[in-house]
Amino acid sequence: MAFSAEKVMSGTHCKIFYDGKWIANASAAELQLDIEKVDVKIAGSRATGTKVVGYKGTGSITTYKMTSALIEAISSVVDDSKKPFICEMQFVVADPDSGDQELRIRVKDVSFDRVDLVRYSIGELITEELPFTFTTFEFMSTISE
Repeated sequence: MAFSAEKVMSGTHCKIFYDGKWIANASAAELQLDIEKVDVKIAGSRATGTKVVGYKGTGSITTYKMTSALIEAISSVVDDSKKPFICEMQFVVADPDSGDQELRIRVKDVSFDRVDLVRYSIGELITEELPFTFTTFEFMSTISE
């Protein structure tokens, strides 16, 4: 496939959903899959190989401060009578210039690591960064050539 600058995707039309609800105030997102390996000594060689033994899913979303609904849900972890907030999220990477193609990834068992109860700077837009871990994921749709 030949390179085409107009096919390069922009983050402008990307969306995030949690439990089916669009997080309209999301301004940035990251999803990572950290692959866990252990070293394996190779007999008769100076080389050290590696063996995959697991993985850890991590990510974060950044939102503009418009509501406290999500941080209230996440903060339920401090109430001993409630179970911690665990959700499913979908990340959609789309751009109208790419036609009907979109990358859609569903992450499951999302557990947030930190909540900024208050964070601001005078004269600046207020944002919240919400880091999290997840256990499994699936590609619901991918981008082809």
